Amino acid sequence: MPEINQSSTQESGESVLRVVRGLRCFAGDEAAFWDAFLTSVMVLGKTPLALHIAEQNGSWFVHHECLADAKFAGRVTVAPDLNERAVQNGFAFERLEGELSGFSHPFSVALKLDGIDSVDHSILLIVLDKANARQFNDLVIRIQLVTDIPASYFRNRQSLPAVVVRPAEQLLASVIDVAAIVSSKDRFLLACMTLVNELAFRFDCSQVSIGWIKNSYIRTVAVSNREHFERQSKIISDLEAVYEEALDHGAVLVWPPLNEMYCVDRAHSAYCADYNVSQIVTVPLRNHGDVVAVISLEKKTDTLEQSSIEAVKVVADQVSPWLAMLHHNSRWFGARGAVALERALDSLFSVENSLFKLAAILLMAGTLYLFFGEMEYTIEGSAALKTDSVGYLSAPFDGIISEVKVHEGDIIKKDDVLLQLDTKELVLKAAQSSADITRYTRESEKSRAHEALADMKIAQSRVDEVQAELSRVRQHLGQARIKAPFAGVVVEGDNKKLLGAPVTKGDMLLKIARIDAMYLTVKIHERDIGEFREREKGRLSLLGRPDETFTITVNKIIPMAEVDQKDGNIFVMKVDINDAPQAWWRPGMSGVARIDVGRRKVAWIISHRLIDYIRMHLWW
Repeated sequence: MPEINQSSTQESGESVLRVVRGLRCFAGDEAAFWDAFLTSVMVLGKTPLALHIAEQNGSWFVHHECLADAKFAGRVTVAPDLNERAVQNGFAFERLEGELSGFSHPFSVALKLDGIDSVDHSILLIVLDKANARQFNDLVIRIQLVTDIPASYFRNRQSLPAVVVRPAEQLLASVIDVAAIVSSKDRFLLACMTLVNELAFRFDCSQVSIGWIKNSYIRTVAVSNREHFERQSKIISDLEAVYEEALDHGAVLVWPPLNEMYCVDRAHSAYCADYNVSQIVTVPLRNHGDVVAVISLEKKTDTLEQSSIEAVKVVADQVSPWLAMLHHNSRWFGARGAVALERALDSLFSVENSLFKLAAILLMAGTLYLFFGEMEYTIEGSAALKTDSVGYLSAPFDGIISEVKVHEGDIIKKDDVLLQLDTKELVLKAAQSSADITRYTRESEKSRAHEALADMKIAQSRVDEVQAELSRVRQHLGQARIKAPFAGVVVEGDNKKLLGAPVTKGDMLLKIARIDAMYLTVKIHERDIGEFREREKGRLSLLGRPDETFTITVNKIIPMAEVDQKDGNIFVMKVDINDAPQAWWRPGMSGVARIDVGRRKVAWIISHRLIDYIRMHLWW
């Protein structure tokens, strides 16, 4: 491959393109490649310097540089921020600090290079003059067209030189490379330029162009080795006539023909005669079965073989979906919306979309039901079981608890023995009182016998006193066994704390609640309270068994609002439970109550909360 030096800036564009093409299959060492590549970039971009900057282990460094003059050495330094933006976006630029000879508005331009495995990231850095914005953009696009060359070079280096590659395998590799390179471009015109340039280089064509359908007419969008072309020129007009002819056939056309199949190729033959072309091949690009573009390949000295034409067809099939997507994304949003609407209407009225039509009918029916249908409006509220029938069992006298027969949560029946107080001391007191009664009775009788009336009355008073004490002791003995006053559940009273504990008369020992007297309290937010009337029906689900529901009826609405930390102002309703009490119910259980407040329009049910919010905050 010929080496490019500083005098290359004076060479013709054709010689520079020849060198750039050769770089894609360059077989020399890496240093020679970077010298040739960076020098080519300087020529194409009209820049006095070109640097290859690499990142390794989080650190950026200049890997290779080419300068038009030694005075430019050190003028551009490594800017990590610029490089990071280029890695993320593929392209970045910033104003160059200071002045640069020959540049009125110097800018550093960083372009991402892919496919270099020896480093983490790779950047191509050049300096361009932004005094002319259009020229600046054109030069950036020109450089972007060659940023894939290092990837091709390093990909070719990885192949084994000892392996003999057959022609079919070479074509397959070319197809894969072209498809991969085109698919890496994220802009439509750039992808089209890359496609025609790659096809021209790999199949040694004098010119490759592509035309894209626009408003029922096919327009030329890219020509190989040309950044600009005159759209009103005769050659472009004749080329578009070739596209139209290929579009009418919808198949590959070759002039001169490779077989005896009859086809209308008048525009093809006229183009070859007018522009001294030995062969022209047109290949359609299809997207979803429809032809969207046509590729034209021209040869001036030799011809393409059938295998090469087949390879181009494969390339067209591979890249056409990507190009179609890029073309769609490049259009303004109104055109994209029109295309989407057109496709939707075509799909709607076609016979193949019966399921979609059914879905549309169901959607329409759902919309009608939304605005004209009615359904039961249900309001939810937090519910809790409560009871007003609660019994408090206290100690009847001072003593010690000797036995506790129930625990918290036990279900009890009326007159069940719940706990036992120690009676040993009472039994002893009763025996002593009985003995005292006998003794004082005998003293009274003895005094009577001796006619000592005063002593007799004193003895009789002592008998009455001891008799009263004995009655009190016997009453305490009867109260030592504490029984349940009614059937219910023990809601308070710890067996471990009560057993053996000394108690004083009046100390609360157990708390019992009646299950059959339970009712429900439901908290409703103030925004929903206006929907309620007494005797409304509903359903209750408790957290303990959410799979079971019970019917309820609103009994009373307490008119005073309460403040809840979570929900704000709430109203409490007392609700009757219509179903029989369950054995597993306990006071304080919580759940969710769903109360039906009448039928409402479906649209109102869905939107009334939002409408109320707007009215409250916007006074509408």
